[in-house]
Amino acid sequence: MEQESKAQFGCALATCLSMVVMLACAALVLSFGALTVPVTRVAAPSVPAVAASPAATKVDRIAVVGNEGNIYTMDRAGGDVVQVTNDVTPTARGMPIRRYMFPNWSPDSRQLAFVGVASDGSARILSTGPREARPRELFGSQDMVPIYMSWSPDSQRIAFLAQDDNRDISLGYVNGDGSGGGELGQGAPFYFSWAPDSGSLISHVGGSRRASADAFVGSHTFDGADPRDLNLAPSNFLAPAFSPDGREVLTAIMGATERDNALVASDLDGNNARTLAKFAGMLAFNWSPDGRQIAYLVTPNNRIGQNSQIHLVDADGRNDRVIAEDSPIAFFWSPDGTKLGYMAIARGNEGRLLPVSAPAQAATLRIEWKVYNVSDGSVLSLSRFTPSDDFGAIIPYSDQYGQSLRVWSPDSTALLYSARERDNTTAVYVVDVASGQARRIASGSMAAWSWQ
Repeated sequence: MEQESKAQFGCALATCLSMVVMLACAALVLSFGALTVPVTRVAAPSVPAVAASPAATKVDRIAVVGNEGNIYTMDRAGGDVVQVTNDVTPTARGMPIRRYMFPNWSPDSRQLAFVGVASDGSARILSTGPREARPRELFGSQDMVPIYMSWSPDSQRIAFLAQDDNRDISLGYVNGDGSGGGELGQGAPFYFSWAPDSGSLISHVGGSRRASADAFVGSHTFDGADPRDLNLAPSNFLAPAFSPDGREVLTAIMGATERDNALVASDLDGNNARTLAKFAGMLAFNWSPDGRQIAYLVTPNNRIGQNSQIHLVDADGRNDRVIAEDSPIAFFWSPDGTKLGYMAIARGNEGRLLPVSAPAQAATLRIEWKVYNVSDGSVLSLSRFTPSDDFGAIIPYSDQYGQSLRVWSPDSTALLYSARERDNTTAVYVVDVASGQARRIASGSMAAWSWQ
C-alpha cells in the first residue's frame, strides 16, 4: 500500500514539472535575457468589485501566473494590476519557450519570489516587490529546476527543492538579498519545515521506513554541517511541521503494524515523543496558528479522497474529533486560526482525484471549497469548480504548501483558487467566506495571496 501511495504522489510531483519538460523539449532554444522591465499597469478586468475588508492589512496583494506565463500582482478585486514580467515568448506553434511559475510571497510580504524556466533547460529564482516590476536573480542553474520554494519566517532566506534531469532532488537555500546560498541535503521524496526562528529546517526524506531503510527525519542548519538524523522511523506522511513556538516537531512514525502508526510531537532532537493519534494509511497535518490544535487528514487506503477524514486534536492529544468525512482531500488553516478551509470531492461529480497527469486531472476532478468554523463546528459550503492544472497540482501536498503558500486572504475573510473555465481556459477566483459569493478577478493558472 505504501509503495503504491509513493508512486501516486511521485506522479503528482511530475505534474508540477510538466511545463518544465515541455519547455526543455521545445525546438527553439533561448536563454534568459535581461529581466529588468518597466512597470506595466494593466486595465483591471471588467468584473464586479470586491469590497476590501476594513481589517485588511497594508499589503493585501495577489500574485497571479497569467495564462500566457507572465507574472502579475493585483488587489483582491483584480484591480491595481502590475505586470511583473513581460518577456514570455511563444514559438510558431504557440508554445511558450520561456515562462514563470510558483509565485511565493515572503512572510513580511515585501518580496515576491517566483521561478523562471527556459527551453534550454535553464532555470532561475527571481524576486521583486509587491508593486514592482524589476525582478532580480537570486539563483540560476543550467541543469537544476526549482520545483518548490518556502521563505524563512524572518523573510531573509528561501529554501527550495530543485530537480535535475535524473530526477534527483536537492534541498538548497538562497539569501533573499541575492548575496549567496548553498546546498543542505539530497534525497527523494523530500519535504521540510522551517523553524520559527529561521535558524534551521526539519526534513522528511525517503518516504516511509517500512518501504525504505534509508527514510529519515533530519535537522539541517546553515553552518555547513551534514543533516542530523533525529532517529525517528517515519511512516506514511509527507511534510513535518514545527510548532509555532518552535519547541516541538510534528511527524508520523512507524508502528509495529500499519494500524499502530502514530502522529507524534517530539522535541527538536526527536526525543520525548508523545503520541497524539494512531492511524493507518496516509497522513497529512499542520498546527493551528496559535499552536493549540492540530488538524490532520487521514486517508486509510492511501487513495486520496476515498474514506478520508479530517480530525482536530488538541496539542496535548485530547479532544480528538472528526470534523469532515465528506471526501476531504486538502486543508488550510485561516491566518487567524478560527477556521479551516478544506477541499472535498464534490458530491455527484463524475470523477475522482487523479494526481497523475494534468490533462486527466482537469478532465475528471470537480472539487468544493468548504469552511469549518472552529468555535461552533459549523460548516459552510462555498464554490464548486474544476481546478486548473497548476492549482490541482498542489492539492496532494496541502500539508507542505500550507506552510509556504497562502490561499487565504490576510484577514481570513476570503479564499483563493484557480479554475478551469468552460472554454478550457483558466481563471483566478476569490470567494467571500461570509456570503459564499465567488468573483472572477483575472485570467490565470495559479495565484498566491500575500501573508500581510
